[in-house]
Amino acid sequence: KVKRNHDEQYAHWSEQTDALIDREKFTKFVSGLPKYCLRAKGLLRFSDAPNEIVSFNLVGVRACYEKHSEDNLIKSGLVAIGRAESFSLDYLNDGFKGGRSETKLTS
Repeated sequence: KVKRNHDEQYAHWSEQTDALIDREKFTKFVSGLPKYCLRAKGLLRFSDAPNEIVSFNLVGVRACYEKHSEDNLIKSGLVAIGRAESFSLDYLNDGFKGGRSETKLTS
């Protein structure tokens, strides 16, 4: 029986931004996540509804968006984990950055 170190089998990534998130671009980015990630979650503010905070959860291919009760979120953030051999930091970095709006969050 071969045992591998958990840290060698899995990789993780996280990012935050004070920019609002473009919902359409984020949705397109999320559609590619199951290829690289087992799980992703975050709290987001979308540019089309800047006063609403959305909780995002991805498990496998199932993505869920729910209104979140937090009301003082300054930065949107996303965390992802996946198997190290298929994890793509480039996809995550480029996709999350590409989904940002030019509008910044304000407190």
